[in-house]
Amino acid sequence: MSERSVLPQDLVEALLRLDDAKLLAVVQLVEGRPERVRLEPLLAPLRGRLVRLRPPRMLSLPRVLTLPFEQLLVDDRSWRAGDQRIPRRHLGAIHHRALAALPGEARRAWEARLRGKTSHDGHVILAVGEELWPAAGAVLAHPGSVDREPPELRISLRLASHLLLLGQHLVPFLWRLPPRPIASLDEELEGELRELLCRAFALGREAGCVVVEVLVRLLESPALVLVPLLGSQDARKAREQAAALVLEKAVEESRRRIERIAHEGPSDIEELAEVALTLAQQSSSVAALPKELPFDRYQLRRLRQLLTALLEQVLASELEALLSPLLAEEGPEAMAEVERRAQAVARLRTVAPELGAAAKVTFQLNKAARRYGEAIERWIRERGHDLEGPCALVRLRVYELLFGSSEAVGLWRRLRRRATENA
Repeated sequence: MSERSVLPQDLVEALLRLDDAKLLAVVQLVEGRPERVRLEPLLAPLRGRLVRLRPPRMLSLPRVLTLPFEQLLVDDRSWRAGDQRIPRRHLGAIHHRALAALPGEARRAWEARLRGKTSHDGHVILAVGEELWPAAGAVLAHPGSVDREPPELRISLRLASHLLLLGQHLVPFLWRLPPRPIASLDEELEGELRELLCRAFALGREAGCVVVEVLVRLLESPALVLVPLLGSQDARKAREQAAALVLEKAVEESRRRIERIAHEGPSDIEELAEVALTLAQQSSSVAALPKELPFDRYQLRRLRQLLTALLEQVLASELEALLSPLLAEEGPEAMAEVERRAQAVARLRTVAPELGAAAKVTFQLNKAARRYGEAIERWIRERGHDLEGPCALVRLRVYELLFGSSEAVGLWRRLRRRATENA
């Protein structure tokens, strides 16, 4: 059963409708209650927004314990057997197994240091974490402590143990990353990433895989992981195997997203543009690597083909759907939404050549460009709008985003010429 399903649907919908200020007030109310652990399901449907808003949350041992492996947590409905992810239903068992085995005196000391502190007190989190994380990781890594658990839970306990053992290095590194989307890492962060990967693979291949899984989810381009990795002084074979693993994880993440979009459809055109850009970056990273690198390049080609088919289908639908709101007499908010969607189409047009999809995308755009041009010309003529006025210019701006600057200049010249002829 998912966390959302245990709450009344009308309550869930009311929470989802809250604006940011009211949501933060609800979080503060929940955090201030002694029974806040039992009230946590209230906030479960809102995790995505809470990550963005980062409201201060009261600290507790379970919350601090979770930080190193937080990036591996997924909703139960999204989890699949074999994924290197941890379903949220296992979180309680991880907390119980780790904390119950630790000395009571140490637990009480940590709890005292956390009392009254919030998630914004980073120095307190790190001070407690430096003691808590390796101790908890050692407990979960001990075979005798998990042997009697179901296989799926054993895997989750083991994955959590790897990141807990690395927590005092992993958590500060993740906190120092720039805001997403992350285009580059400075020299200091590259060095920290290289050291983190060395520590992870020193624990074993699975630990290295799990850290790569986390990094691939946070860093849009695998090149950001590959460059410091291949620049390390470790044995060449180990470096190349690790680099192949980075690409494998990055492509696997893209595969999940593309197959979900193929099955469910994109939430909006921007999501497809984001996936297309990520896959193009992965293709560029592969092209820059040694040919002998042990990586299945066929999988990447297959994903490009699948994404190209999706691009063709979704682009045709989006171009059909955008024309009506573009010509509607709506306010600035509605036109801003049209422009946002047009910007996503522009990103798809830009990235299409890198995916081998240029011909199909160009065909779709060429089919639509004439239809859009004629419709905009008719709209301006029928309403008597000035070509230099804001109503006409914003629609020409959308046309430029969709079809490119040269097409937009051509349309503007035609409109000027016909306006002069009719004067």
